Order: sequence, then structure tokens, then C-alpha cells
Amino acid sequence: MCDHLGYRITAILGSILSAVGLAISSFVTSFPLLYLTYSLIMGLGLGLTFNASVLVVLKYFIKWRAIAVGITFSSVCLGTLTITQATSALLKKYALQGTLRAMSILACLPLIVSCAFCPIAVVSDEIDQMECIRTEENKCKLWTKIRWLGLDLFNVWNFVVFTMSVIVMSLGYYVPSVHMVS
Repeated sequence: MCDHLGYRITAILGSILSAVGLAISSFVTSFPLLYLTYSLIMGLGLGLTFNASVLVVLKYFIKWRAIAVGITFSSVCLGTLTITQATSALLKKYALQGTLRAMSILACLPLIVSCAFCPIAVVSDEIDQMECIRTEENKCKLWTKIRWLGLDLFNVWNFVVFTMSVIVMSLGYYVPSVHMVS
């Protein structure tokens, strides 16, 4: 989506989705609807925001890319530790509905920050490299209609292995941070 809409629009859309998902979750009274609003809508929004934020760092920093990506991912870990303590304090003071509403306001912060994502001119070598990667399969009419989804990445074995390992890792990622408060 970042290639199709741009980093700024994708991050703004993700921030809006996550804020709306949290706000709607504060009014939901049943678990199936909570799964839909909190997990699906907010999760999609956070995924869009995170993806755009990491990709824009990769685009902006060429010489110091490793340090910039390291700082970016370190801030994600620091944010996980911080949000655990903040969520615990909010739950004690405002209960679940108030906590979700406060987190909805907090989810609007990336909306402000993502407005600073300025477009960068693409180098002509990069365009030539992208042209070389395309295959005859990509010229199919159906494929060109859905190409902006990035589904052609699933043809790359390394990407599939990496994605599956991240999914498995994510199953247990938040368990320690959620129960750390207890």
C-alpha cells in the first residue's frame, strides 16, 4: 500500500483506523464485536502505521540506515514497556471503556507525526531495478489490478519463511508484557 498510496497517506490511514477501532471498542458490549473492532480494525491500522514508519526510515536514511532502523525498532520495544504501565494505571482509574477511549486519543499521535513524511524522489537506478524484477506473470490483467497489494512477495521463499516466523513469534510476544504488571 505504501507504494500505491505513499508513506504519508498509508500512515495517516493506519492511524485513523487504529483510533477508530479503539474508540468503537470502548462502546462494544460483546466479545465477537470486540474481536472485530479491537483485533481486526485496530490491528490493521497499527500494521499500516508500523509498516509505513519502518519503510519511510529505510527511504530517508541511506548512509546511516542500520543505526536508524535500530533506533526505530528499539523505540518499539520501549513503547511496549511503557504502554504496559500506562494501560495498567488507566485500567485502575478509568476501567476498560475509559482506557480504550484514552488509548484512542493516544493512537492519533502517529497521525500528527506522519504528516512529516515528505516524498522523496526515486533514483532512476531504483526504477530500472524494479523493472528488471518484474516477470511475465505480472503482466496478467488480473495481476496488474491487484499488484498494489504486494502479493507478488509470496513468490519469494525467503519472505514467506520470514513472515511465518514473525507470525509465530507474535503469538507469544505480548504475553510477557501484559502479565508483567500482575
